[in-house]
Amino acid sequence: MESIDTPKFVLKDDRGRKYHNLPGTKVVSIKDQVLISSGVLSLDSLIGGGLPLGSIFLIEEDEFGVFSKYLAKYFLAEGIACKHCLYIASIDCDTRQLVKDLPSPVEFSVSSRSSDQNADDLKIAWRYRDTPMVQSSPSLSGAPVFGHNFDLTSPYSKEVLDNAEITHWPYDTNCENPYSALLSDLYSHIQKQGHSVKLAQPRRTVLRIVLHSLGSPLWPQPDYLPRFLLSLRHMLQAAFACVLITLSTDMVERAVVEQCEHLSDTVVRLQSLANNSNPAYSEYNGLLSVVKLCSLNTLTSHTPDTHDWAFKLRKRKFVVEKLHLPPELLESAQREQDEIISTPTMSCATSGGRGKALDF
Repeated sequence: MESIDTPKFVLKDDRGRKYHNLPGTKVVSIKDQVLISSGVLSLDSLIGGGLPLGSIFLIEEDEFGVFSKYLAKYFLAEGIACKHCLYIASIDCDTRQLVKDLPSPVEFSVSSRSSDQNADDLKIAWRYRDTPMVQSSPSLSGAPVFGHNFDLTSPYSKEVLDNAEITHWPYDTNCENPYSALLSDLYSHIQKQGHSVKLAQPRRTVLRIVLHSLGSPLWPQPDYLPRFLLSLRHMLQAAFACVLITLSTDMVERAVVEQCEHLSDTVVRLQSLANNSNPAYSEYNGLLSVVKLCSLNTLTSHTPDTHDWAFKLRKRKFVVEKLHLPPELLESAQREQDEIISTPTMSCATSGGRGKALDF
């Protein structure tokens, strides 16, 4: 019996030689994985380089589901840039309108990045300039760039969207069990469009699947979610596909959410800071928590530098960074030294100073 934890995504030619020539992918030979980009470079670096084919990426939505929808847009926009096939399913929003708002890619300029860093240097106090630099954004490390940068103010043209292969789930309002109907439509789509590896000549492309806002009040019987994810996970074993799911956790019991996290490969949780007046979070739009990282074909998963992350949504990009408190909110070195001196110590000497020694 085959394990559900190992997707069969390796292509072979008629001589049995393995090759990975899928567009918009990269190969991790150590783990025998084929990765695709999530559409956000900083998020790719955080989760270990990208999303493996055959995996489920679960996003626990923020309070109003605004930022989780942006991540879904980036995921779809990356697919269009890489000539991937798209499949979108949602009951809560119009998927065709979602596609119209997809951002288009822009060129990544190293000179602009360096100029931004020089501008930031002027805002830093002179006594911090000699300290080592901290890499706050994981996408700006020395590793080669994988994926694209996107401009939220510049959506894809209608001509590009018309040429892209995009499938919208035909939801029937009279359907009693939409989870079962969605699974059936997904299975037939994978088989008919040639994304199954069991076919004699599978298509050399990737299918990106977005399931938006599962578990919302419009999806009946949220108890079906774990069973749905288990069936979906089994379907992805033999398909050149990757699924991004946004889960509305406010309306789902915590026990069901934990089962969904267990059945997913990569899980992140978003928290909006729209109603938070704490000055420490003034420059961020929300917090990002890594609940689970993918561990396919390996005993240990990728370990990020820290577990405290925050994200910024600017006019042109979505950036995930390490959570840094402003300098005025941090404890100074002088304060730490005072606390060390104030610790009582046993001594036979007489001293008149406060808190220097315990006299007797």
